[in-house]
Amino acid sequence: MSFSAAFLWRRGLPRLLANTKQLKVRIRASLQRCRNRGESHAPSGAAWHAKKRMTHFFHIDDLSRQRAGKNKLYLEFLRVPAMSAGVYVLPKGGADPQKPHREDEMYYVIRGRAHIRIGSDHAEVRAGSVIFVEAELEHRFYDIQEELEVLVFFAPAEQE
Repeated sequence: MSFSAAFLWRRGLPRLLANTKQLKVRIRASLQRCRNRGESHAPSGAAWHAKKRMTHFFHIDDLSRQRAGKNKLYLEFLRVPAMSAGVYVLPKGGADPQKPHREDEMYYVIRGRAHIRIGSDHAEVRAGSVIFVEAELEHRFYDIQEELEVLVFFAPAEQE
C-alpha cells in the first residue's frame, strides 16, 4: 500500500465516511422539515436553502378553502417579481375596503354579482367578467348582490 493510500485508509476514509453519514442525517432532517411544512419535496440545486419549490398548478376550490380557513377577504397564492395573484371574496351586502394599488390589476369574477366603480366608470360584474384597473386608479366593488369571488392579478407583484 502506498503512503497516500495508507493515509487515506487510516485517516481520510473514516473521516469521509463519518462526514457522509452526517450529511445523510442532515438531508433526512431537511426532507422531514419539508414534509412537516406540507411540501412535496425539498428544493433542489442552488435553491436548496433559499426557498421552497415553486407551485405551478392551483385549484380554485383549494384556494377558497385556504382563504376561508384564514378568515381573510384576500389570499395571495402566487408571487414572482413580474406578478402576484390572489383570491378575493366579498360577502353579499359587504363593503370593499381596498385602496388604489401601485400596480396594474386584473380581476376575473369566478362567481357572484356586484357593481364596480373604476374612476368615474361604473359597470355590473358577474361570473365570467374580466376587469382591468390601471395602477393608482381609485376603484371599488359595491352593491354586492351575491357573495363575490374574484381572481386578482397584479403586475408587477403587489407591494406590501
